[in-house]
Amino acid sequence: MQALQEALASAQGPVLGYCRSGTRSTLLWSLAQARGGASPDQIAEAAAVAGYDVSPVRPAMDMFAGAASS
Repeated sequence: MQALQEALASAQGPVLGYCRSGTRSTLLWSLAQARGGASPDQIAEAAAVAGYDVSPVRPAMDMFAGAASS
């Protein structure tokens, strides 16, 4: 997750995360965003708009977002 966070932070444009269905990429992206302090509600909304459910990692997103804001 830290590697993805670093890749996203240093990218100078869009980043393509690939897995067959997109679910694993979306879940990892969600965790990286939360770890960076993004709102879990906004992350979940963005994922839902793209057709993904991040509820399996929501507890971890909440934990990471809480730690980032401390």
